[in-house]
Amino acid sequence: MLASIQFLRFVAALMVTVYHAQSAASKVGGSFPQWFLDLAWIGAAGVPVFFAISGLVMRFSSAREFGNPGAPAAFIARRALRIYPVYWFVALLFLAFPPLYLVGWPEDALRVAPALLLLPGYAAGIITPGWTLAYELYFYAVFALLLWLPAVTAVAALTIFFLASVAASTVLAGVNPFLGLATNPQLLIFLSGVLFAHWILRDAGAAGGALSRALARVPAVIPFAIAILGFAVAPIPHHQGVPPTLTLGLPSIMLVVAAALAEAQGRVPRFVRTWAWLGDSSYALYLVHTLVIWHAASWLGPHGGNFPAGVLRVVALVIVSLAAGFAVHYVFERPLMGWLRRRRRSRSVSRQ
Repeated sequence: MLASIQFLRFVAALMVTVYHAQSAASKVGGSFPQWFLDLAWIGAAGVPVFFAISGLVMRFSSAREFGNPGAPAAFIARRALRIYPVYWFVALLFLAFPPLYLVGWPEDALRVAPALLLLPGYAAGIITPGWTLAYELYFYAVFALLLWLPAVTAVAALTIFFLASVAASTVLAGVNPFLGLATNPQLLIFLSGVLFAHWILRDAGAAGGALSRALARVPAVIPFAIAILGFAVAPIPHHQGVPPTLTLGLPSIMLVVAAALAEAQGRVPRFVRTWAWLGDSSYALYLVHTLVIWHAASWLGPHGGNFPAGVLRVVALVIVSLAAGFAVHYVFERPLMGWLRRRRRSRSVSRQ
């Protein structure tokens, strides 16, 4: 994967971890000044960053699969193997060592089963950030169904479908959890990643090639500056009731655009390339951090309103979460993914 995008995956997971660490530190006792709460709240932007990255990466990684009748099934199989095994492993950790909000879950199989399948309305039941995986899986399903079309037609169809779905949200969003997901404006963040990869970083054909080449020359520092400014002012409209899809979604898209442009232009900072390997453990960190945070927060206890002590607790929660993420990645996720890749290669060779 592109070094800039891989590093950004780690940054996104770290942002979400900080957000939940501050939330847990507040709930077990003590308080923080509003400016610190706003700063930690920006960490929730890790989710739209992940969504935009997903759209961009899926368009890139599937570039040679468009128009192939067998591509949809193969795509779904790959993505399911990437999402579910690690999720199930961490979910079992949650059920074996449940934090306070999961007490009683092992006996409630009727809710555990759909949560393990990441079904809409249940996906957050075991692992709180699991709700985002339901969105990921829905995006994968729609994207896969369009792979049998040529790339330009598929991207156009995806754009029309998602725009129409979001337009229908006022009517359909409250009918059931699935329609609430399928019409949510956050789907447009996935779409933004797909469109950027398709129209800007790749040749979009005669109709869009000139625009693609022109935009590809935009210095990456411009969308990066827009992203930072957007995050800095995001708490203001947030307190006025503007939805996070706008307040955090737009600067998140700009951050992904900046990373991709830097990569395309060969201007990725050295430290980003050096530390890109941290992104390998981002999925494990994203899944396991709330389990670690809630247990560790209860052990640390309240900080009594002392701001420096509260910050130290947040830092401690983030550090133990990082350690747990690395452990899950290197002990379980990495060996499993390596084994699955070897099996796929051996099956491919045996069929030839």
